[in-house]
Amino acid sequence: MKHKTVSVFCLFVLTLAAAACTFVQAEESAAEASKERLTFPILFAARHNYQSTHIYDSFYHWRQDPKWRPIKNPGVSGIYILENPADPPEKHRIRTVIDPTTNPTLGDGNYSDPELSYDAKTILFTYKGSPNGNTVIYKINVDGTGLTQLTNLDNHGNPYKGNYAGHHDLAPSWLPDGRIVFTSTRYSGLVPCFNTGVTILHVMNADGSDIHAISVNGETEFDPTVLPDGRILYCRWEYVDKNALVVQSLWSVHPDGTEETAYFANNLAYPNAILQARPVPGEDNLVVGALTHHQPVPRGSIAMIDISAGIQNSALGKNDVKSIFNFEHHDNPTYDLGQSCDPWALDRNVVLYSGQMNNPTNGGKFNSILLIDRTGKRVEVYSRPDIDLHNPTPLVPRPVPPILADKTDRSQTRQRVARSDVLESAILNVCGFGVDAQNLSRHRPGLRRRQRQFYRAVRQSDLLPAAG
Repeated sequence: MKHKTVSVFCLFVLTLAAAACTFVQAEESAAEASKERLTFPILFAARHNYQSTHIYDSFYHWRQDPKWRPIKNPGVSGIYILENPADPPEKHRIRTVIDPTTNPTLGDGNYSDPELSYDAKTILFTYKGSPNGNTVIYKINVDGTGLTQLTNLDNHGNPYKGNYAGHHDLAPSWLPDGRIVFTSTRYSGLVPCFNTGVTILHVMNADGSDIHAISVNGETEFDPTVLPDGRILYCRWEYVDKNALVVQSLWSVHPDGTEETAYFANNLAYPNAILQARPVPGEDNLVVGALTHHQPVPRGSIAMIDISAGIQNSALGKNDVKSIFNFEHHDNPTYDLGQSCDPWALDRNVVLYSGQMNNPTNGGKFNSILLIDRTGKRVEVYSRPDIDLHNPTPLVPRPVPPILADKTDRSQTRQRVARSDVLESAILNVCGFGVDAQNLSRHRPGLRRRQRQFYRAVRQSDLLPAAG
């Protein structure tokens, strides 16, 4: 009887150990870059990359520029769905949403920036049809029906007097109330040092009506998306009183244009910019983005940024590189070079993105859809031999963030500036200009609360071409 009891006990222990081992293996598998994680279709864009001079002017350029990257037999640009990404490549099923072969179609141009609605039924995207043409926002249903043009800069654009050509509406993203936030050159501001158009945040209704700017920034803003709390997250170029080539960091703003706040309040020289940032599912203080250089194209390395209090969200910790985890360069978290872009985090451990690997399909010459985990392990999901793949997006519904109340009165023609406690504020936002109040306090040690002071906001005027 004693031996039987011991045998049963040993069997029980072994069962527990096996279960624990299975649980650990499952946890490790969940945190690993594995195609087994991909139990959903993936929306993506196949497009030719614009070979630009800076990250802020890529949309002015055109594909297959012989000066930069000649392509003898370029692939076809379009919006597609990979139905079964976990299967081997020979079994992959690709469904076309829109490209030059579909009906309806926009022709043989550049299809970019697909953005899926929260219910996973409708796609926003941008299209540029000719080298000197405009970039226009459209929407289409996931099944390829309902193609609708939302913006038309031929009718609504201001006269453009800068370098290159066209007006451009870019990077559309759905707001929780069904409206759309995007960036646009339509107000015709110019970058002071290069004389190309400045894109700033705009909002419109789902049918393209009521287009209006929600920003007065004098320099480029990039890649708006929506945080779980309803705020818009975007990259903003700091130019005034900063080094012109660096400090393109993350900011947040309400959809009505109020409460503009530094989200990642860094003054780091590297990374030069944080582009294509998105919230990480299940994480309140974590975003994923592409760390990029100021020149030439909007690509770099994939990283997550933690804005938890005590890491970078305080006066002493805001420049602490410990807030950045670089998936591709563990020993150099601020490294901002490379070919990676368009990250979409599955969770804090695994990211779907566009990047390059040496592989038999395209030899690393074009961006593929890849997975990467925190160990740096990479797995190729899908590639094509003749064109880059961008914006991989899980084709699944997502929770809708809360709708933030509109606190503005757009009937007013004058702006009111309000401040609370300037000495405690990290940033005093005056007419779109960020004033570092803590520096102000240090340089004016005698400054006291409630003491009347005057603040001067200086803005650079836009440059015009020498020819006028």
